[in-house]
Amino acid sequence: MKNVEWIILVILILMIGSFFIGFTLGEGNQKQIQHLQPKIEKIEIDRRELNQENVLYWLNYFEVQYPEIVLSQSIQECGWKYESYRAQEMNNIFGFETSAGALTFGHWIGSVVYYKKWQDTYYQEGNYFDFLQSYGYAADTLYVKKLKQIILILEKE
Repeated sequence: MKNVEWIILVILILMIGSFFIGFTLGEGNQKQIQHLQPKIEKIEIDRRELNQENVLYWLNYFEVQYPEIVLSQSIQECGWKYESYRAQEMNNIFGFETSAGALTFGHWIGSVVYYKKWQDTYYQEGNYFDFLQSYGYAADTLYVKKLKQIILILEKE
């Protein structure tokens, strides 16, 4: 495994661990164990909540290419408020599937890490919309058109 992949894996494990520590021990006890939390980067609890702002934050954090397009993919896959079953129960905000079915992640940030790895593996260069279409990312022939519509709406906000 490459060094970058190890670092991402360690950060993700530490994030998820601190997430569970915070919710298991509660607000008052969390302050008492502050010294146990990772020193790499203090991750604010609001960065763990699934919303557009945080999805974009983590896309940029993990240096996913074309973050606005990828954000629009997450909205297309899960809805504007990320209320879909895949988002809420499977933490799969990009609709990734295998022959066995949809992938499930321990936390939705894991799906961002997976997207980064997928993108680094398959995307070479050129127009990202064309890549998504030619790769067959979605069965919907209007997928790219829908992404562009979402981006237009986001730009108006």
